[in-house]
Order: sequence, then C-alpha cells, then structure tokens
Amino acid sequence: MTASAHLWHAEPAESVAYELGVDPAVGLDSARATARRAEAGPNALPEERPVPALRRILGQFTSYMQIILVASAIVSLLIQEWGTAVVLLALSVVNAVIGLRQEGKADSAMNALKAMTKATARVRRDGKEAEIAAEDVVVGDVVLLAAGDEVPADGRLVAATALQIDESALTGESVPAAKDANPVTGKEVGPADQSDMAFMSTPVTHGSGVLLVTATGAATELGRISGMLTAARREMSPLSKELNRLTLWIVGAAALTMVVLFALGRGRDEPWDALFISAVSLAIAAVPEALPTVTQTILSMGGLDLAKRHAIVKDLPSVETLGFTSAVNSDKTGTLTMNQMTVVEVVDAFDRYTVSGTGYGLEGRIHHAAGSSPGIEEAILPHLVASDAALVDGEVVGDPTEGALLVLGHKAGLDVAATRERLPRLATLPFDPAYKLMATFHAAHDGQGC
Repeated sequence: MTASAHLWHAEPAESVAYELGVDPAVGLDSARATARRAEAGPNALPEERPVPALRRILGQFTSYMQIILVASAIVSLLIQEWGTAVVLLALSVVNAVIGLRQEGKADSAMNALKAMTKATARVRRDGKEAEIAAEDVVVGDVVLLAAGDEVPADGRLVAATALQIDESALTGESVPAAKDANPVTGKEVGPADQSDMAFMSTPVTHGSGVLLVTATGAATELGRISGMLTAARREMSPLSKELNRLTLWIVGAAALTMVVLFALGRGRDEPWDALFISAVSLAIAAVPEALPTVTQTILSMGGLDLAKRHAIVKDLPSVETLGFTSAVNSDKTGTLTMNQMTVVEVVDAFDRYTVSGTGYGLEGRIHHAAGSSPGIEEAILPHLVASDAALVDGEVVGDPTEGALLVLGHKAGLDVAATRERLPRLATLPFDPAYKLMATFHAAHDGQGC
C-alpha cells in the first residue's frame, strides 16, 4: 500500500502506530523487521534490467547510416570490390565499438556513484538506537531525524521539534517546508501540503523529528515518479533524427543517380553488367563512410568534457540534445532552482555593506558602502551564533537562509567554528513561522573576562 493510497496524513500518529503494529518509543523488533525486509524487498527504487550483450551490440547498428554501411559492404562483396567491403565493415565496427565503449563508461560511472553514496538511517530497534543501511529500512520502522540527515523512506511524523525539510525535488519550492506531527485532514491533499509527512530522499535542513515509516522503495512518492519516468517512451535524440534524415537524402540522391546512369547507359547500348557495377560503385561512393566515425568521435569528446563537469551521459547522441533546445520551462520564480541563497546586502542602523559572489561559493568581497563602523563583524555576529547550518566537505548542510549567512561569515574572514565555541549556546527558541523569529541564548564574557 502506497503512502498516497492510504491517507496516513489524515490519521493521528497513535492510530498510524497501531495500524503498523509498532510502539514509537521501542521500535520494531529485529525478527519482525527481518521478516518485513524479506517480504517487501530492499528499500530502493527499482533499477532498469540490464540489456543483454547481444542486444547492446545490435543496437549499435540500428541507425540508418550504419545500416547503409553494412548494406554497402555486402553489395561490395557481391561485386567483388574486396577492399571497399573491408573498409566499410571496419568503419561500421569502429562506430559500434565507440558507442559500446561510451555506454560502458557511463554504466561504470553510475555504478561507482551508487557504491559511493550508500545512505544510512538511525532507527529504533528492540528499544535501542541503531544505524542501519537505508535499504534495510522497512514499513513500521521508527526513524530518528536530525539536521543534515536524508529521509530514508516515506513516513508519518510522530514528533517534530522545529523540523524543516527541503522538498524542492518533489514540490519545486525552494524554501524548506515546516513539519509537525498534527494530522492534515482532507482526501485531495498533495505532498506539498502534507505537513505531517516526510518523503524519501528529502534532506532535513533544521530541527529534529521521529518518523514512522509507511512506505518504502517503489511505493514511495519518489518511487511513483521513478515509475512514471521508466514507463515513458524513449524518444530519438534530435541529432539522431537529423542524421537519419540526412542519410535518407543521400540514399535518395544515390538511387536517382543510379537510375539516370542506367537510362543513359542503355541509351548508348552499354552492357547490363558494366552498367550495374558502375551504378553500384557510384552509389557507394556517394555514401559518406567517415561521417558516423567523425560524429561518434566528436560526441565522445563532448561526453568526456561533460564528465569533467560532473555530468554523465549514457547515450552519445544525447550530448548534443541541449544544442537543439529552443525553450526551457522553469518554475514560477523564473529560475532553475538550486536551493541556494546569497546575501547581497547588509544594512543596520548605522552602516550598509554590499556583498559580491553567488550561491554557496566562498569567493566574494564585502564593500562598506556607507557608515563609519570599523567592520561588519558586530552586524553579522548574531546571525552566525544563532545558526544551525554547517560547512561539511565544502557543502552547506542546513537551512538555505542560515547557509547564506554562514557563507557571509566566511567572506568576512570570521572563524565561525571558533566564534561558536567562544559563545557556547545555552538555550534555543525554535523558529516560529508566525513571528518570523528564532532566538538563541549564549554564555558571553565582557572586557574584564566576567
């Protein structure tokens, strides 16, 4: 049963726990979790079945140009043009090898990425906390969420403290969604409005919560979207269409040339066999044998360039697809959302500062546009110590707004970690959407060290 088929969001948390047969304070016992794992399978999106080797090889000979090269080679053999036949077959095989090699590289890169990104989840099992692989999460598991975690499966929240989750991948909203454990009534409630639910592969940006898993793998909202994408009919790339169209024009021109040659030759009483050999040779000469090889080579170079930019292309013709794009449909803000924010100006009662740079990049300068304060430190210090965002391996983990303020601190040359250590936090008032306010209390010392 999928999360969308059962209205988990409309039920109280206690009812959800009762239906799933689990106590949120204790979690599943190991035996039941193992049984559910064996029954439902791993908590992972369905993968495409690998294409058999023979089909992959034959797939390299489905383009019109490849078909013509092979046909021309066969005809060359029939008319005993051995050298031409060998060259045509060699070119056809080279084209196929280049295509297979690129697909193999893409598959290897995808498998390497999957091996590197093994997600984990903190769950309650047998009354104790444990960290398990995300694919071992089952329906009924009690998952503990904190800022920086990724939700391992769809589930109903049974507890939430200032919890915010980035659901831009599902809803397109760049602002993290505030979550709580209160049921949301109504049947026609989309994922964007289910504030008591959390969904697979969405990162927690702020706060903490306890999640009761209601759907895993293909039964999740992300799994439903993945199924729709898998069921979509694969279309030929624009470049492949253009090459096929060009090939048909070449074939048509060659056929017309053969007909004209035959007509003129018979008008001069030329022998049939000589006319046939001449016409076939002329038709083969009209075929641009090197075109597929040159195209494959150029596309391979483009694929390598994209790989250097951290983009993997499985089908070589797809490299040129963006070049045929005539329009880009973006979200309602008119941008392609990266879920990043940037501080561009800081204004307080006495000063104004402008900030350069974009996104979460640390490159940028702060310009003191107006005022006489010695620096920006006092203006931005409260925003740094009241933030829960962090820089982990060069990536911002946490709320986008807090991440932008954290980057601002680095641009100002502040040691954020040392500042937070010097002003340890004593208490926190979580962000309140009604008041648009978050407050933290810190231990501080005056000039005399008191």
